Amino acid sequence: MLVAYLDEVAEAGAFVSKTHKNYNGSPAFGYAGFVISSDHVRAMSQCFTEKKRRLFAHLIPIEATAGTWERKGSDIFTPVAWDSYRRPIEGFRELVRFLCARGGRLFFYGEEKPLGTATERWGKDSRLQKQGLLEFKWGCLHQALNRLCTYAERHGENLIVIMDTENEKERVVQVQNSYAHVFNRTADPDHGEMRRLIESTMHVDSKLSANVQFADWVAAAVRRAFEYQLIEDSPFSWVPTAFEDLTRSKLTIESKLYFSRSRGGVRELHNSCIFARERPALAMSIGQRLSPEDRTRMEEAKAGILAVARASGL
Repeated sequence: MLVAYLDEVAEAGAFVSKTHKNYNGSPAFGYAGFVISSDHVRAMSQCFTEKKRRLFAHLIPIEATAGTWERKGSDIFTPVAWDSYRRPIEGFRELVRFLCARGGRLFFYGEEKPLGTATERWGKDSRLQKQGLLEFKWGCLHQALNRLCTYAERHGENLIVIMDTENEKERVVQVQNSYAHVFNRTADPDHGEMRRLIESTMHVDSKLSANVQFADWVAAAVRRAFEYQLIEDSPFSWVPTAFEDLTRSKLTIESKLYFSRSRGGVRELHNSCIFARERPALAMSIGQRLSPEDRTRMEEAKAGILAVARASGL
């Protein structure tokens, strides 16, 4: 049987820019983590705990244990991490190699957020905003589950999905929602792969699971890759240097980042391409980069040149 460990990539709320007063989080949201055979779950957990103990021995309080003490991925993959304190990133790379040497793979699914405030995305009504945010979040989770089931089907294995716990109210709603999605999709004869998921999403406090903690590290690395791909002046230009060679053939082929429709012809990035140096989402035409006012002036200038040319018989 396969076991997938997932965590959220960033937050599902609205995004405008990194300099916006309120909506300055992440330009994309999704889920990321890893998939591993149940035969290797314990070995992965032990490897992660030992690696964490050695990397952060100077930070773990004497009264704490390495198993329950957490170091969040967001505190590891900082803008200056590659230049100033590379050891945890090297440790992460070693963990990915350990995972993949045992047949495991990294996984992610994400969607770029349409630019705009919560009001611009979902309207002024706070209830509609909340509902819109939940639908976006659940939609991403459903897509992640669909792709994990496809991966399990390709490998002829059943699947369990384990996630970091939320507060009890949100956990209950998410489990019910996930179960309904899987049940409804399983009823469709074209989606028999959903039967590979033998239970709705299961939730575990990250303090009690080393593998859930490692999923958090994976999700943090994926978030930095999303930001590098979607923000032109991103401080994470070190991402390709640190991860591009590492992730080749180490992600499921079902892993994807979908771009906003405003990107035009660019639709999505597949698996390890999110860690590549090339940034197709930002390779826009000059017209796409211009503001609406500049674009209008450009069109007016073009029309003037054509009028002069026609008058001159050219």
